Amino acid sequence: MRGGNDGPPGCVTAIPGPNGHVPIDACNSYYNFDPQLAPAVAAAVLFGVLTGMHIVEAFIFLKWYSWDLTMDAAWETIAFILHSLGAHHQQ
Repeated sequence: MRGGNDGPPGCVTAIPGPNGHVPIDACNSYYNFDPQLAPAVAAAVLFGVLTGMHIVEAFIFLKWYSWDLTMDAAWETIAFILHSLGAHHQQ
């Protein structure tokens, strides 16, 4: 770590490590927590599989509300994928 002048007094700017990892207490940290790659990828894969299952069920049962469920699940899957990318490349 090295001291930086781009934050409040006493603020320390960290040099990003592998995959852009920065400690939580650094001034240039984007997250207030330590994002982990493996759980983020697991959640994205699990949500993607469940989204696919809901899409198949939507075509089988043809209910009027299935578009809302599949659209919400698709957006959530995209959010988990972006969270995975953010956990892997923090800077």
